[in-house]
Amino acid sequence: MSIVKLPVYGGEVTLVDGDIAKKLKGKKLFFNDIRKYVMFYGEGRSIFLHRFVMNASDGTLVDHLNGDKTNN
Repeated sequence: MSIVKLPVYGGEVTLVDGDIAKKLKGKKLFFNDIRKYVMFYGEGRSIFLHRFVMNASDGTLVDHLNGDKTNN
């Protein structure tokens, strides 16, 4: 599985698996102002990238094991 660097608005990058990168094609990634997680807009709302990657349902706790919020 390949790791892909995707640009995040503001000049940074985030890391995702290649299959996730394909699903995000055309999406503009950005950091939210409060917790500094990578997000994007979809389905009429903003979506945290790490929750999208894990396909997490509402109420499920998902976070980054290594603490790096750009490693998704």
